[in-house]
Amino acid sequence: MENVIVRSRILRVLSLGLATLVAAVVLPSAPAQAAWGTTVNVNIQVGSPFGNLGKVTGTIQFETNTTQFRYNLTFCRQSSYMLPYLEVRRNWVSGSSTFVTYIYPTWTGGTSSCPNGAGSASGTVTTGTIRDLYLILYGSTFGWMGEYLIYDEDQFLDSPYA
Repeated sequence: MENVIVRSRILRVLSLGLATLVAAVVLPSAPAQAAWGTTVNVNIQVGSPFGNLGKVTGTIQFETNTTQFRYNLTFCRQSSYMLPYLEVRRNWVSGSSTFVTYIYPTWTGGTSSCPNGAGSASGTVTTGTIRDLYLILYGSTFGWMGEYLIYDEDQFLDSPYA
């Protein structure tokens, strides 16, 4: 009787080991996840002949697989008539680039350093292969003759993984 119990336990251990080995060989493993690289600083000030319109500061972080980036940005409305916002484009080549997204912050009341309104935005964007990002901050004002004028300022960020 004791031999039967020992053989039964040995068979259970062997079958469990064999099942584990088959699962490891047959079942596909999860795809490798890309890592996030170091952060890159964003600092854009848009102005006009009539004064500063808006500012954005913060960070962008590229993914090592070069198809994603995440951002953490703070916006300041200085004297812009419209709320400043950011346009993101990728892969600038000979005056052409691919549109990715607009980033509109969530606006809150003013602060001592930004009395006309402060905003923040954060998120992750997945797009095609990123060699570089072209960030464009927009602001607006009225000219001497009452004309509505939109100004922009930009910053290029090279992906260290492209």
